[in-house]
Amino acid sequence: MGIIGWIIIGLIAGAIARWIMPGPDPMGWLGTMALGIVGSLVGGTLLNLLFGGGLSSLGSC
Repeated sequence: MGIIGWIIIGLIAGAIARWIMPGPDPMGWLGTMALGIVGSLVGGTLLNLLFGGGLSSLGSC
């Protein structure tokens, strides 16, 4: 899964997080989704460093 896939996952994760926990948040929808993108990119990078390939290589172990 490339960087575009991680960005899409981050957008979805941010949207779901905002939908589950609504309320007065200074970040708003866009900030929450941006935080989801950053989190997914960091997680994808760590996964790639630890396992050498990301999610696509984990299924073939």
